[in-house]
Amino acid sequence: MSEVFRVLVIALLVIVLVAIAFNDPGRYYQARLEAQRLAQDSADTALSVLLQTSNAAVARDAAQRTVAARGGTVQSFEVAGKLVRVTISLPVSNTFLIGRLKPLDLYRYVTASAEASQKQ
Repeated sequence: MSEVFRVLVIALLVIVLVAIAFNDPGRYYQARLEAQRLAQDSADTALSVLLQTSNAAVARDAAQRTVAARGGTVQSFEVAGKLVRVTISLPVSNTFLIGRLKPLDLYRYVTASAEASQKQ
C-alpha cells in the first residue's frame, strides 16, 4: 500500500511541476501581448483626444482611463507635435510562482510602449 501511495505522490508532484512549467511562462507571454495591444490602444485613444481637444493633459487622462480599465498603469506619456508615446505597466495574473516568490518579482509586471501619429 505504501508503494502505491508513493507512486501517487510522485505522479501528483510531476503534474504540479509540469503545470507550473507551462502556466507561468504562458501567462507571462500572454500578459506581454496584452500589454502591447493595450499600449497601442491607449496611444491611439490619446492621439484621437489630442487631435480633438489640442490638450495634452486631457489626452493623458484618456490614455490613463483606457489602461486603468484593464488593470494597468501609465508609466510615461509624451506628446511631440502630433505624435503620442505611451509606456504602460500591466500585472501578470493567475500564475503559480510569479508574484509569490521574491526573486521573481521582476516578472510580476510587464511593460510595453507604443506610439501613434497623425497620418499625413
